[in-house]
Amino acid sequence: MTGTEGNQVTNFSHEIVNFSNLPDELLMDIFSRFSFDDLCRCARVCRRWHALCKCIDMKRQIIIHQVLPQPKFLQLIEHHFSIYLEDFRILPSTRPSCANFMPITGKQLLEINSHCSLKILILKYCCLDVVTLVHFPLSLDHLSIRGCNMDSAKFFGLDPSLFLPHLVSLDIGYVKNYLTSDELFRLNSLKTLKALYMEGCLRINSGGIESIHKLLPRLEILDVEGTDISNEGAIFIMNNCPKMKKLFLGHTQIDDRVFDAADKKLMPDLDYFCVIDSKITAIGLQNFFKDFDSLSVLTVKAFPKVSSNFEFRIAAFDVYLYRWK
Repeated sequence: MTGTEGNQVTNFSHEIVNFSNLPDELLMDIFSRFSFDDLCRCARVCRRWHALCKCIDMKRQIIIHQVLPQPKFLQLIEHHFSIYLEDFRILPSTRPSCANFMPITGKQLLEINSHCSLKILILKYCCLDVVTLVHFPLSLDHLSIRGCNMDSAKFFGLDPSLFLPHLVSLDIGYVKNYLTSDELFRLNSLKTLKALYMEGCLRINSGGIESIHKLLPRLEILDVEGTDISNEGAIFIMNNCPKMKKLFLGHTQIDDRVFDAADKKLMPDLDYFCVIDSKITAIGLQNFFKDFDSLSVLTVKAFPKVSSNFEFRIAAFDVYLYRWK
């Protein structure tokens, strides 16, 4: 095959790449971009690839997409967890029934802790009924138990900061057995927490929001979509979160009266404000945010009449995304 560039003619020869001729360093660079599942498949190709894929440097992140029986889970920990592992995630590809949630025990978590110093732990659709924060790695800075079963009265203990002293992000959205406002006050002790996700926690109300008054000034991201907060709770958030950058208040009953009592100057760094499927109107939004320089994205449910300051595009399910110019 030939190609021309100006007056020059360049010949390109087709060569079949033989992976067996590639040096270990190049193969390891390629493998480092693979998921854990892909590494396991590559390890079955030949002995050389098996040895390279078992290199502990390759296993900084492990993601599993299926429910594992306890013996296999312990084997996974024993054979694949190392001091290099920083990120472990259980993300089932399909949502199992509650009866088939993957059970996680304190012994398993302590075994993980003995093998590595995780930074990120994401458990989805797992049963955590018999564990508390005392079992989790002290090294975590991101913990997600979204959609898991848990005993919320026991899970956090009186002082979560004793067990998660470095935690930056906590996702407890849609937890089962229902997290209530009565347990939220314990989160005040998490002095490094910057992001809190409580989407779908139906029993979280305005009283629960007020109970974390010590935590709110430290938060940069807060998601209370689908909770039971009222206008009072939303106002309390907006007036007590000076570092807030992303605020999710959608799927609640809040309305324009929030803007009458909230002071937008108290959230100078806000750049994302979501009120999807609430009773907030376009007029209320425009009046409140017309001089809000930092806001970049605004999401609402209905199609309001908007001024020329907005540009919008239609997304799925009649959700409209507005960008403040």
